[in-house]
Amino acid sequence: MVLKRQEVLVLKPERGGVPWPSVLGLVVAGGMAAGRWIPVFVGSLEAVQAVESFVHAAKAKLQESVKPAAPLASTPSELVSAIQRARGPGAEAEHIRCYVRGRHATDGTGAVPAPYEAWLKQLDSLDDAEPVKSPWFELPKAHVRARVVDAIRLELAYGEVLMTPAAAESLAEQFLALFDEEARFFSAKERLTDWSFERGIVGRDSTRTGLLWVESDNRGR
Repeated sequence: MVLKRQEVLVLKPERGGVPWPSVLGLVVAGGMAAGRWIPVFVGSLEAVQAVESFVHAAKAKLQESVKPAAPLASTPSELVSAIQRARGPGAEAEHIRCYVRGRHATDGTGAVPAPYEAWLKQLDSLDDAEPVKSPWFELPKAHVRARVVDAIRLELAYGEVLMTPAAAESLAEQFLALFDEEARFFSAKERLTDWSFERGIVGRDSTRTGLLWVESDNRGR
């Protein structure tokens, strides 16, 4: 009796019909099945039945529906929505801002509200090699990703973990991907808004400036 499991063929002979009743091994078949080379397991009836059960369970596991990955955010507003979804309920007191615009933008559209536009202008005005002035400090490249991860993964007031490390790493990478490899990143030494807590990062490359900022008034805690 021959049972096929997609790419796996299990030979299940009748009791007493095994050529080598004491042999248990895996033999690469020299034949073809459905036009494909396949492994063949030969052994006692009990051993073959055990292999058949294992194959069935393995195939069932592989065929289980897998939750599709969340689509990558392509705009700052989509990234904010993705972060909010990953954080889930319980983080409503925290507000997430993400704005990215061209450097030295003067279109007057007000796409970046105050006070964030003033921050971007401050960092726009830096020469490429010029050190940043207080209250800003420049983040070493090795610390940039961790800064973004901490800002979005942890609740500001109490440090409660709001998402998995993998989710935070993915979202941080999506923010950093908005800038080129030569970008400089900055954060603040002091609180810049009226919110009780805040944490964030500002990025600037040759063509654009942007920020990811998390703020909390800690109400209801």
